[in-house]
Amino acid sequence: MGRRQEKLDRAGRAAFVRYLIAGDVMATAAAKIGCSRQAVYKAMRRSRAFELRVIEARKSADDMVEASLYRRALAGEVIACIFWLKNRRPAEWRDRHDLTLGGEEGSTLIYRAALADGRPLSPESPALSGGPTP
Repeated sequence: MGRRQEKLDRAGRAAFVRYLIAGDVMATAAAKIGCSRQAVYKAMRRSRAFELRVIEARKSADDMVEASLYRRALAGEVIACIFWLKNRRPAEWRDRHDLTLGGEEGSTLIYRAALADGRPLSPESPALSGGPTP
């Protein structure tokens, strides 16, 4: 294996961008043109135009994945549907919900949970005990 180049010429930068558009990650694209990731980042700092081409190339690859995910979600693939909804509607589909509590220290906290249809959720509820939900 030959020594890695530390500077990117015009042809190397163009090839690097093509590899990114094709879906390669930074390290793989850099290796394919015979340089290190650090050399690529250095070239990006030296050339705003190259930096912008890299950013756009990565967005292009992301757009292709997004389009593929969308097609799979429309085809009814459940995992694709979940990913799509969690990313496009995070407020409704996220797994984690943050809760901030206030009040005086030592005061009693009363928590009431409800099912999606609004019915109260009690400790004896099948949803909490692992049984079937009503």
